[in-house]
Amino acid sequence: METHVYTPIADLVVEHVGPQGQRNTFLVSSANLRVASPVWRTSLDPDSKFASLDTISIGGEVYKKITIKGVGLAALRMILGIIHYDTKDIPTELESGRGPSCPSQLSFGDLRDIALLIDEYDCAKLVTPWVRRWIKRSPTFINWLTGQLNYERVGDEDWFFIASVFKRLAIQICDIRMSGDCEDIIELLSKGLIKTIYIDSNEFTEERRFYRWKERDKSSLEGIRVQIKGDKTFDLVQISLDTVPAEILDFIIKTWSSHGLHMVTAVYTFVQELLNANVEDQGSWACKNPECRAIALGSLIHSLQKQSLGYLLERSLWPDELFPNGRDSLENTVLRIEGLQMTTLRLKDIHKENSSAKLNQLPNVINSGQHPLFLQSDLDLSAAGGKAARIPYAR
Repeated sequence: METHVYTPIADLVVEHVGPQGQRNTFLVSSANLRVASPVWRTSLDPDSKFASLDTISIGGEVYKKITIKGVGLAALRMILGIIHYDTKDIPTELESGRGPSCPSQLSFGDLRDIALLIDEYDCAKLVTPWVRRWIKRSPTFINWLTGQLNYERVGDEDWFFIASVFKRLAIQICDIRMSGDCEDIIELLSKGLIKTIYIDSNEFTEERRFYRWKERDKSSLEGIRVQIKGDKTFDLVQISLDTVPAEILDFIIKTWSSHGLHMVTAVYTFVQELLNANVEDQGSWACKNPECRAIALGSLIHSLQKQSLGYLLERSLWPDELFPNGRDSLENTVLRIEGLQMTTLRLKDIHKENSSAKLNQLPNVINSGQHPLFLQSDLDLSAAGGKAARIPYAR
């Protein structure tokens, strides 16, 4: 156990417990902590003589002790240093992702832990001299490897909490520009998360799990699902949204659900109308030719199954069945819908006839034996001499 001394007149020990149980102690002034934080002002009230606190012996002296867990050692040292007027080692910039970090750069993890500390102990004003440079939007905020804004990366969802904490600080110190930067971060990350988040929930325990697709790299572990796009492999990995403010998380979930339901409902309505179309009805939009109608319906059913949307063939689905939790992200849902295709005949003057087309109306390529009977690809369509059309549903 290592002990750090911040003042020669220390009357209190702050004990830090790391994730593996490792302990570090700090000799501090309770008066300084009380000035910095209203939370400590109450818990360290000298009239109580810290009666409820445990004690610890260091160097033959017995001190009252408070314990802090759940944050990194570096972040705690920075906050205690600021409280005791020792700011020489406070980083002035946030890591940009351009290479190895240096002492003057603050890591994302340390920034998150600083936000956790100043939020829990209500002492955000302590970091006022540095916070603008930590969160400013600038070219250094872009990961040079991916060109992606750092606060959009999978695994950096704690930016929601960080931006929320510093936005409250900006309001307190009347910093309109910093408040705007924090709002931009929250808005950009919200939009990105709404598109890419995958939500899985247990209806019995009301437990929610959140996932996102992350591009695989050398350090990645295989996710619960894998998908390949071009030459890149993506894993579906679980993310933590524990620190996201409740009102922001509720907005994200509701928007994700409403947008997904809106998209899928449009497809479901079309599919059901096609399945149940009455060609005898004068107002029906469905093709009256049985061959064309059969090809269209068959190709759509095949396409729905291929895009994992076959459940839309079922009748009388409830809204929570159309876009249930655990189905997919909005981004992938859009790709699935855009991938839907139908094949229809383009023979002249047959679509208003409720009877089979005459043989002499069918394209000669069908009888040649050199071309496919079922038209599935662009080459097939070309072979049919323009007698069929493959229609991407969503374009």
